[in-house]
Amino acid sequence: MLAAVMLKQGWWGAAAATIVGFDCYCRPGELLRIRRSQVLLPGDLRVGSHSLGAALSLKYTKTGPYQWVHVRRKVVGDLLRLVVSVSRYRGWRTLFGLSKQAYSSRFKRACELSGLR
Repeated sequence: MLAAVMLKQGWWGAAAATIVGFDCYCRPGELLRIRRSQVLLPGDLRVGSHSLGAALSLKYTKTGPYQWVHVRRKVVGDLLRLVVSVSRYRGWRTLFGLSKQAYSSRFKRACELSGLR
């Protein structure tokens, strides 16, 4: 629901980050530091035929460095493929093109617009 509100506001990156974050159980700080090179998609040559789906490499986490998170739903993996393409096209330094502060303010505003407080 919050991602739909974000999309309606034109906050595409925030909406995608929300969906990926909920699917992968990522904290906002972990999620917003991800770069394109940390996304593994099916068919990625870096893992050859061993790929079981989309995954994220989290360089810094609360539980330690260099953790892997598997994307649970195929549709979220498809969304990640789109996000990688958009971030490359737009020249974003990070995958979603947002700072933690920008994401946080958009998330809070989406909650207000949804009637959540």
